[in-house]
Amino acid sequence: MRPPLGERVARRYAATAARADRLDRAHRRRSPRALTPGHPGLPAAAWASVRLVAVGIVSPVLGVVVVGAAYRHARRVNRLIERYPGIIDAVGAGRAPDYRARRVERAPAAARYFIASDLHRCVPGTVDWPAHQNTTGLYEVALDFYAAGEWGLVENGDVEDFWLVGGSSYGVVYDVFRLLGHAWPGRAGTTLRRTVDREHLRRIVANNASVYARIQEGFHAVGRYHRLVGNHDDVFLDPDLVDALGDVHPGLRVADFLVLDPQDGPAVGVVTHGHHADAWNGPGQSALGKLGTWLGSALLDAPFAGNPGLPEPSDTDTLLGGRLPALLTAVGRLGANRDLYSLDEVRLFDAFRRHAGLPRGTDDHTGPWLLLGHTHLPLHHPVDPATRATWTRYGNSGAGIFHECVTGLEWDGTADPANPTVRLVAWRYADRDEQPDPAAVVGWDDGRAVVREVLDRVPPGENLVVVAAGPAPSTPVTVSPGAPA
Repeated sequence: MRPPLGERVARRYAATAARADRLDRAHRRRSPRALTPGHPGLPAAAWASVRLVAVGIVSPVLGVVVVGAAYRHARRVNRLIERYPGIIDAVGAGRAPDYRARRVERAPAAARYFIASDLHRCVPGTVDWPAHQNTTGLYEVALDFYAAGEWGLVENGDVEDFWLVGGSSYGVVYDVFRLLGHAWPGRAGTTLRRTVDREHLRRIVANNASVYARIQEGFHAVGRYHRLVGNHDDVFLDPDLVDALGDVHPGLRVADFLVLDPQDGPAVGVVTHGHHADAWNGPGQSALGKLGTWLGSALLDAPFAGNPGLPEPSDTDTLLGGRLPALLTAVGRLGANRDLYSLDEVRLFDAFRRHAGLPRGTDDHTGPWLLLGHTHLPLHHPVDPATRATWTRYGNSGAGIFHECVTGLEWDGTADPANPTVRLVAWRYADRDEQPDPAAVVGWDDGRAVVREVLDRVPPGENLVVVAAGPAPSTPVTVSPGAPA
């Protein structure tokens, strides 16, 4: 009997993707610089141009639609933010939260965890942000370090990237069939979407094989790996795709919230990606965020266009040079600000203060730690820019795609689970310094020394500054392979 139409189209996708791979390999042989930011290949550049021209034609209508949708979504998210502290309370207390994304995992607070987010692992091409930013090796050194110290690993959303498209001949095929799967109603569309997403995941894993091997051997196989969903990897809201990730990490469960519980008493920490309170990227209303990423991918591949999504080397200089303010982000009535940030941390802070019965303008030391990612802006002890109040128990891990720099949060509850030590850390290459400090070196990547630094805001200043360097307390130092003899 002839297979259903959806299955036949899915097979066609697999065959077309294989042919695109052959084209990409031939392109690489012709030009060693192919599939780098300036050389995505002719199919990707042509497809990007088609997309930009099409958007330009419909832009008068599209602009009105986007503004209307942004305004409606912002109002909806503002209502959600008002009740978000109650959602966090319910999650921490073990009650089912009144929210569509409600999968909760729990882990002991009396342990140590490295919390990373916004790693954006992807397929080869212009969409391979970690490769272009040269952070894959840094992350591998960090994984070796934490595995040797028996830390847990929490990857808090936007780990694999399913939103970035183009970048290569395969990336064009992925984009076209992905759009077709979303436009096709019923079972046939679902079959196609799942086939496309599964194949994309397989390629992401193959492109980052050493990272997944380290996670499996150093964390998941010994029960110390926790995985949360973000917006760029929202395919894992589908249990079928969670099963596909289970092919890489057998038995893995993907959650929306991770609660860190002490031995007794209320939860002391809740980890979640942060897109829930985002009008452009939240579950069930992410069309605007996907559209923006789709256009950004087109700009990345189009001739003579720049990269609208990646931090520049100057951004790493700002962060590590003590010039990045630890300020909460505010957004406007359309759910975004002029820098295109769309998570309103100021409004979120106000909601948590009201929930705790604190007047606006006062510091908040109450409740569990709320640890997010999503914004790509690392934060620790951040300040409300309007009132100068401090949100003491809020942290943001930042991202794994700064230029030659990876940031994250460390949770250490081994001394006192009810009062953990939470640090913001940056992993970078030591040769940024004219005279590197040998005591700060904790690993090596292809002969380059890697250092771990602790960042914090030191009152009365508002910028993040380096306050410590070298191994974490009580962590054995193990030099990664690749150290010079």
